Amino acid sequence: MHTNYLVYSVGEAAGRVKAALLLYINQWMCRAYCDRIIKLSSVLQDYALEKEIVCNVHGVRGDFLKIGDGVAAALRRRAAAAAA
Repeated sequence: MHTNYLVYSVGEAAGRVKAALLLYINQWMCRAYCDRIIKLSSVLQDYALEKEIVCNVHGVRGDFLKIGDGVAAALRRRAAAAAA
């Protein structure tokens, strides 16, 4: 999760009502459909505390870059093998 939708909704017409409704809809959907919730900042709303972790607070976390590098290398090897 990377966007504070509750703050955006308050700025609209009837924003406080929308924000209250959105809070519960967000929590309900995250509890129902998410195995893990990765929040980029702890200032975002609480979705499902038992499923949340905060990571990648300032920039891209190194673990994600390593995974991407591994996938890219595997794709290059596959393309080289297909061309040979």
